[in-house]
Amino acid sequence: MIRTKRAFTMIELIFVIVILGTLASIVIPRLASTRDDAEIARACANITRALSDMASYRVSQANFSIISQMTDIRDFSTPSANFADENATTNFKVGSVECLEFKSVGDGNISVKFINFTDNLCIRVKELCGKSAKVYKFGGSGVKM
Repeated sequence: MIRTKRAFTMIELIFVIVILGTLASIVIPRLASTRDDAEIARACANITRALSDMASYRVSQANFSIISQMTDIRDFSTPSANFADENATTNFKVGSVECLEFKSVGDGNISVKFINFTDNLCIRVKELCGKSAKVYKFGGSGVKM
């Protein structure tokens, strides 16, 4: 009985490498897109939750305070911004990019507007979350009981 060496030929190895490269070129962009979609969904939920937390804090304490006391959302660039002061400002980050500006405009109101129109994530957050420049009224003469 004669034994022969079994091995792959060079052409078989090349075909396998080409097939793996083709699969990788399809799968990797989809994974990156899924990560971006998750980041956008998280940002939309955090924006809504931050506004809700701020409204709850304003109702329970009759005034605003610093961001880090009003909400546990950590996507603000200046968590020490004191919204009890008129014109206090902090930016909301999506990933590492500042996309929105939260600003105290007095009388218990907060203005939210987009400040970044060039970053793809910021643009998609604006499109999908439906947040445009708006003043949210949490107190004062704008609230009807």
